[in-house]
Amino acid sequence: MIVFKNSEEAEEKLNSVPLPEKEKRYVPISHNFLIENISTVFELSGHIIKEKKYKADMDGKIMSANFLFEGTPGSKSKPLLFFQNSYNKMVPVKMAVGLYEDDGSNLLIKDFRFSRKHTGTVKQELITGINELSAQFNDLTEKHIERIKVYKILKLNKEEIIELTGKIIYNDILNLRMIPKLMKRIKETFEETLVINGWEFISLASNALRTLSSRQELTKKLEFYKLIQNEFKIY
Repeated sequence: MIVFKNSEEAEEKLNSVPLPEKEKRYVPISHNFLIENISTVFELSGHIIKEKKYKADMDGKIMSANFLFEGTPGSKSKPLLFFQNSYNKMVPVKMAVGLYEDDGSNLLIKDFRFSRKHTGTVKQELITGINELSAQFNDLTEKHIERIKVYKILKLNKEEIIELTGKIIYNDILNLRMIPKLMKRIKETFEETLVINGWEFISLASNALRTLSSRQELTKKLEFYKLIQNEFKIY
């Protein structure tokens, strides 16, 4: 997996990856087409992109990105658009909205706002999806802000944390390699504050998921947030 240091390097690399040939049941979407359309549509709608973060598999055929947008003045939360694309026939083009905080955590919605295989009219549907998501962006962001307020009120004890972590492992969201580092961070948080709230736990687990490949990260994060929302009954 490649985590690019800057967006210019990333876009140059992604643009250099050969686009597969179109087939009867396969319509490739170039990384550049997706990036440029998202950038243009969102900025024309008044959403100011402050930072672009990219990941890709070593050959650049599967990529994912976080676009961070200008948030409310004085707030440490920034709206986030998370999307992925691929040059194979297995990984669909997907988009989801989230909220990025200065501590590096982010909260995604419980489902994809757009998910489509590379077939048929995918290009036309993608353009429509980007425009619709841009129009809904502010409302979706406000819902995230309200969710976070509720999560921060929730107080979790050690038994509840252990139970939640077990469910995450059982559902194959976090693999065993990630658990020791996550539990170490949870223990450090308990020692500093003697209590941990729902949002702190979400942030710690979300950061553990950042080590996944571009192919897995978006899917696993959304599985994680769906599980958390169901556990806390916050939708």
